[in-house]
Amino acid sequence: MASHELPIPRLGHTASGVKPEHGNYQLPPLIGVTRDGMVSSFGSIAVVATLLAVTETIFLVLLKMLSSESSPDVPASQLQRTLSALTYTGIVLNLGSLWSALRMIDVLGKMPLLNARYEADLDVKRLSLRLTNDTSTHDVMASYGLRGIWTFMAWHCLISLLFGSLCIVTQIAMFVWVYEALAVSISITVLVAFASVPMLLSFFM
Repeated sequence: MASHELPIPRLGHTASGVKPEHGNYQLPPLIGVTRDGMVSSFGSIAVVATLLAVTETIFLVLLKMLSSESSPDVPASQLQRTLSALTYTGIVLNLGSLWSALRMIDVLGKMPLLNARYEADLDVKRLSLRLTNDTSTHDVMASYGLRGIWTFMAWHCLISLLFGSLCIVTQIAMFVWVYEALAVSISITVLVAFASVPMLLSFFM
């Protein structure tokens, strides 16, 4: 299998032998570009999650208005109760995605500082790191200062956004079945199923 070395610290000579040269904490171009791309992606996720949370809040207000206009003697249907539950769930999931994205942007911005703080440990990792088809993003970024549970935060952000988005499209389908004519309900359900395909395929990417 072909192997390519990642940029590693320059080596200096001392009385005890060869060791990495310290003092330069700038990220190599490959790592810097990867970090910038991740910051841009999580920034976009934060914006989208905020918009979805606002949309869910507006949708919740609309549901409350419709419920208040209906007769109090008529109990809410199972679909209406499920619709309300999905609305609350969507708000919570999108807020969770937003905060995870903000946390990821914060820790990615601190990579040069972390690279300096944990210099001794990271030097050992970089000297043995080789970029191959089996090298994970976690190993590469961790060798340049990204520490902690950032992998969990990244997955939490993406999964929360995914399920928050699925909540919204499911709500749309359920809403039209409760309040619209049968022909409209069928048409919207087909469109919702088609629009949800990229979200469902995200599990396999």
